[in-house]
Amino acid sequence: MQTEYFKNGQKYYFSAGEYLLGNIYTQMIQSETPKNFKVIDKNIGYLMKTIPFAAKKAKSHYREAIKTAQEIGAKGFLGQSYLALVFLYNLKKRNDEARHYFLETISIFEDCEAYVFLEKAKKGLESLS
Repeated sequence: MQTEYFKNGQKYYFSAGEYLLGNIYTQMIQSETPKNFKVIDKNIGYLMKTIPFAAKKAKSHYREAIKTAQEIGAKGFLGQSYLALVFLYNLKKRNDEARHYFLETISIFEDCEAYVFLEKAKKGLESLS
């Protein structure tokens, strides 16, 4: 799929797709996600195979989104992808990595004057302290 997007010059859409896939896998591991037992019952096999590796898959998709956003110079989207990765690290209690990427994210949002996301990143960084 990646080569089709790149052949058509649509790297932004590829990056957005990777970001969305990362979000889906991140939601699978969040403990706050409401549990619908009917859905769980119908998908138990898939969930048992997927959930143990969801964090790794989310991280991989976010990194691909970041890489592609860097290539095309989409700073706002790059910052959002970093922010999503940071929240994944925060969710997994990997505070040192989260702190590092929070600082990177804040710098990106300051550069492109994305104040709503900048505020969200700053609050996230404060929550680590």
